[in-house]
Amino acid sequence: MKVSIAISVLVTLTIACAVAEEPVLSPTQEEAVNTARTELASVVGVAAAEIELNQVNPMVWPNSSLGCPEKGMMYLDVITSGFRVEFDVGSKIYQVHTAERTAIVCLKATRPIQR
Repeated sequence: MKVSIAISVLVTLTIACAVAEEPVLSPTQEEAVNTARTELASVVGVAAAEIELNQVNPMVWPNSSLGCPEKGMMYLDVITSGFRVEFDVGSKIYQVHTAERTAIVCLKATRPIQR
């Protein structure tokens, strides 16, 4: 009896650990993820529900390009706090860089300043 209970507990714990869960996000991270998901959905042309969050990392961008400069554009040289949000859409991985309520789908990223 004790052995079967121990096995049941072990199996339950193993299954619980194997199930992937959405990361617990702070309110600031949650806002960044929502802004990023909305922007990516409009750029890629899919429903926001089809976009799966991989990770969200706090970043300090070296200028207002948020690490995604476009050739020929000029940017303010101002240190900008935000997040790098990574999503899965089908078989593709996308990075969206954020700052406050701004989100840029970044196809060619430059190196940000890590916190």
